[in-house]
Order: sequence, then structure tokens, then C-alpha cells
Amino acid sequence: MLGLPKLKVKYKYTEQEVHEERILELEQAKDFYYGSIAGHPLVVLEGQPVYSYEELVQLCAQDKYKDREFLKVELREIALGGG
Repeated sequence: MLGLPKLKVKYKYTEQEVHEERILELEQAKDFYYGSIAGHPLVVLEGQPVYSYEELVQLCAQDKYKDREFLKVELREIALGGG
């Protein structure tokens, strides 16, 4: 989206971080899995939980981020175990 920062995405699995970071355009975030598991958000932007793509776009468009090239996003995936 024109004029909005790109996303610097870090993937986190349970409590262990994966050191891979990817730079994505905001439109690519449509494919993120939003929501929460056991009250823990799966998408976090600059420390703030995000529950939909529309909410992410609104947050990215805030004045406090207007001069930023990148915003930090953490994607959390919860490992579902069977037993």
C-alpha cells in the first residue's frame, strides 16, 4: 500500500524464536493467520496485538508510524500437540 511502512516479520514458535526475519509488503499480511489461542495473540505489531488484517492496516496508518520505513511484526504459531 502506497505510503505505508513495510513489515519486518519475525517468526516465533512457542517460546523459541526463529532467527529468520522477512521483509513483506503490507498487502502480503492478508495471508497471516489472525486470532488468538488461549488468549495469546498470533500477530503482534510493535508490541500491540492485532486480530485482523483491517486492524493491521489501521495501525500501520497511524501518525506515529508515518516516517518509519519498517514496522516490527511478530508472528506466533502455537504448536498443537496430540496425545
